[in-house]
Amino acid sequence: MSIGLFFFLSFLSVFMSADANADAVKTYVSQKQSTPECQPIHAVSARKIFQEQELSGKTRVIWFASWCGACRKKIADLSAAELKKTVFVGLLESQAKSSRALKVMLRGRQGTVKLPCYSDSNGQVAELYKVSGLPASTKL
Repeated sequence: MSIGLFFFLSFLSVFMSADANADAVKTYVSQKQSTPECQPIHAVSARKIFQEQELSGKTRVIWFASWCGACRKKIADLSAAELKKTVFVGLLESQAKSSRALKVMLRGRQGTVKLPCYSDSNGQVAELYKVSGLPASTKL
């Protein structure tokens, strides 16, 4: 075997094992996550979900997107008391992307695991609640 092929195969095995380790770390982190995992929300179920959240003490919905700088600032600036009264809805993004964005916005703050987070990937719920810009806030 030539030296070039040996180094290539060595590099490939290290790269593949690093990728497997990264997946293991992601799995561990997701099991030990410090922020909520966003669930899908649809126009049909939104009213019921928001009514249940209101009964549990939530008073408003904050609509956000990962690319929205003003959303990041608004969510990062929320007090602990405000966080406890808020439902978060990621707009026009996948559940995973909304979850990651909210995690970044909350920056690992304590007590955020049970925050309700939803993903309105097609924008139908936002349309139902007449959301026209981001960040947006809707009273429940």
